[in-house]
Amino acid sequence: MIRRPRKRMTLASLKRHIDRRFATKADLRQFATKADLHQFATKRDLCRFATKRDLRRFATKAELRFATKEDMAALEARMDAGFAGVARQLDSLNQKIDAVLDYAKGETRLHTTVLGEHENRLRDLEAGAIG
Repeated sequence: MIRRPRKRMTLASLKRHIDRRFATKADLRQFATKADLHQFATKRDLCRFATKRDLRRFATKAELRFATKEDMAALEARMDAGFAGVARQLDSLNQKIDAVLDYAKGETRLHTTVLGEHENRLRDLEAGAIG
């Protein structure tokens, strides 16, 4: 959020203010001292987290490029199980929607019958009042 200046800004002072707020990395490098740079981690600092020997346990890009038949079979099994789960959920939703539609059709029939009887009674009353 940009704070409101205490005094009126000229166009030049506004431009300086905006330039300071949106400085690029190259602009900021001139302000960093060696002491500032020592707070960042170095390669030596990162060695305690994982050494080259630790990283050899993991697969390389070349090993990951081609999947084995077992990998493909496992992937196919997982995908089939996932699709089966989605199909079950869709079937469940279809059953719920069908139940709601059946209920609505029953209610429509009931209301149609009641409204028909009411219409007949009104017609009889009007015929008796006029006749």
